Amino acid sequence: MRLLLKGVAVPFLWLLAGSVYAGNKPVELNWPVPEPATRSYDVEYVSTEITKGVEKKTRATFRRQIESSKTAQGYLQVWQDTDIAMEMSGYDAEQQRLMEDIIEASANIPMKVALNKEAAYESLLNLDEWAELFKQQLGKAFRIGMESALKKMPADKRDAAMAEGQKKMDSLMATLSSPAFVRKQIETAPFLYNFFNTGGLDPEKAYELESETDSPFGGAPFPVNIHVEITEYEDEPGYVYGLYRSVLDQEKGRPAMVAAIKKITGEDGSVADAEIDKILKEFEVGVEANLRIVLETGVVDWIEIVETKKFPDKTDITTTKMSLNQPK
Repeated sequence: MRLLLKGVAVPFLWLLAGSVYAGNKPVELNWPVPEPATRSYDVEYVSTEITKGVEKKTRATFRRQIESSKTAQGYLQVWQDTDIAMEMSGYDAEQQRLMEDIIEASANIPMKVALNKEAAYESLLNLDEWAELFKQQLGKAFRIGMESALKKMPADKRDAAMAEGQKKMDSLMATLSSPAFVRKQIETAPFLYNFFNTGGLDPEKAYELESETDSPFGGAPFPVNIHVEITEYEDEPGYVYGLYRSVLDQEKGRPAMVAAIKKITGEDGSVADAEIDKILKEFEVGVEANLRIVLETGVVDWIEIVETKKFPDKTDITTTKMSLNQPK
């Protein structure tokens, strides 16, 4: 079994997989390297943010086309989204417009995904385009937020507050629109969609793995604990189910997480140790993916990805479901 455990997405995450079915139950499942193809999926994206008991929810449905082709290095997948419909609740009018702009702008940029010759995920080729999108959209959101805050202040204090706010905004923008950070926010789906493309897994076993993922803020990587398994069900012949689960290791990852907190809040010593301890006590980041896979070909028939981020007074849960809408 080949393990591809390098800088993954956890939203921060990654990994393995897949045999031509001959009727007898194999010890390992080893699918052939996939041929280039164009596949279309119906997608449902739901993002739920709960801050101090107040919920904001975004639901978007759209069509996703994944077109793959061979390259000298392996494969290229181009992910393109169309036909977007959105529903939102809990946002004020300005916030809703910002969210709609972000989702619609994202649909205008395809994801160009590089796979190696064994069809294992390697990288996003147009990361700079996505980083620029993040920069523009975050900049717009920060400016609107700053203008709203300044209106509530006495006129004689606005210039100083604007200068200080701009300084903090520039620092935060540099982090949140950096290629390293943006990659962690968008590569989860293509990584996990291709996760079971290579290697071999015994359907009688579950795998517990330890690895690490690059910090989106630079510095030491985050250690992660990974659970992987693949299952066959007698009442669903022709398919197998894959499960991938990854969570940050709180104990081993404390130094890296402290560094990340200071990177976000400022490394001037203003963040007290007690405050950092409170953040870490309530901090949790994890990803779980469930896949239904065509046993003969290894084609993903259905995938659900749930990303969970918990912070003090705030929880973000994002669920992405992709269902193949064409014959297998």
